[in-house]
Amino acid sequence: MNNEIHIALATDDNYVHFALIVLTSMVLNHGDGTPLVVHILTGGLQAEQARRFEAFAKYGVQIDIITIDADRFSKRWNTARPTYFRLELPELLPAAKRVIYLDCDVVVLDEIAKLWNLDLHGHPLGAVGDRVGLDPKRNMQLPPERYFNAGVLLLDLELMREQNAVEKCNHCWIQHRSEIVVADQGLLNKCFCDDMELLPQKWNIINSVYRNPPVSGMYTAEEVIEAIRRPGIVHFTGHHKPWLFLKRFHHPYGYTFCQYALRAPIPLGKKIKYWLKQHLNGCFIDSPKQRPWKRSDIVKFPMPRELD
Repeated sequence: MNNEIHIALATDDNYVHFALIVLTSMVLNHGDGTPLVVHILTGGLQAEQARRFEAFAKYGVQIDIITIDADRFSKRWNTARPTYFRLELPELLPAAKRVIYLDCDVVVLDEIAKLWNLDLHGHPLGAVGDRVGLDPKRNMQLPPERYFNAGVLLLDLELMREQNAVEKCNHCWIQHRSEIVVADQGLLNKCFCDDMELLPQKWNIINSVYRNPPVSGMYTAEEVIEAIRRPGIVHFTGHHKPWLFLKRFHHPYGYTFCQYALRAPIPLGKKIKYWLKQHLNGCFIDSPKQRPWKRSDIVKFPMPRELD
C-alpha cells in the first residue's frame, strides 16, 4: 500500500465520461512511476460504462469499482447522490492509509504524486480554500479563512478511522442538517474546518480564483498568481462546465479540457468531435469575468501528450 497512490472518484452513468477525462488527464501527467489505484464509487454503472475504465489498465492503473448500496446509504444520509459517497471513504477503503478524492469536473495538469506526498501535519484532511467562506448565507458562520472546497481532498484515512470520522460526519449531519448548505461540502466544512491542512492553491483552481483577489488569511496574491500560471488541478466549478460548450463559455483551460476529452476512452460521434474542435478554436475570447488578471499574461496553456 505504501508504494501505491490511491485515487477516488464518485460517479454514475451520467458522469462516467467526465470521470474518464479526469483519469486521462491524470495518466498523461503521471511520470514518477508510482502505481495508481483508482477507486470508482458508484451506486451502479451499466456494464458497458464500467468496461471503459479498463482502457487504463495498459498504463498500469488498477481500477477498483465499488458499488454502494443506495438504499443503505440513503437511510444513513437521506440521499444517494454520488458525491456524498466520499463521506464513507475511511470505511470503504479499510486497507488504504491515504486517498486523494477528485470531483469529476477537474483536469489534472501536474504530477498527482506531488499532491499525494504533501504533509498534512497531523490533520485528517487537506484541502484548498474557497471564497464561499466569505458569503454569510453559505458559510454557516464558519471562519472565512478556514472554509475549503471539497472537490479535491487529501485524506489521512488511518487518522480518520482512529477519530471515527464517518460517525462524526453522520452525527453532525443529523444534528445540523437544517443549517448545512452547499450539500456535502458544507457538511465536511462543518466537521473539519478546525482540523484541516490548507493545501497550496495550485491543487484546486476553482473559477472564482481567476476573477477575485485571494481571501485574507488563506493565500497571498503572489501565491495565487503563481498557482494560476502553473496549476496542479483545474476545477470547473459552478455553471462554467466545458461540456456546455454550445452555450457561452469562458475559461482559460476550456481548451485543455477539450484536448483531454478527445484523447479519453469515450465514444465521440462525428458531430461531437466537430463541436469540440470548434470549441478549441474559440474558447480564448477575452471575458470581463476573468479580470482583474489578464489570462494571456498569467496562464500557460499546457499541451497534453496523446495516448498511445
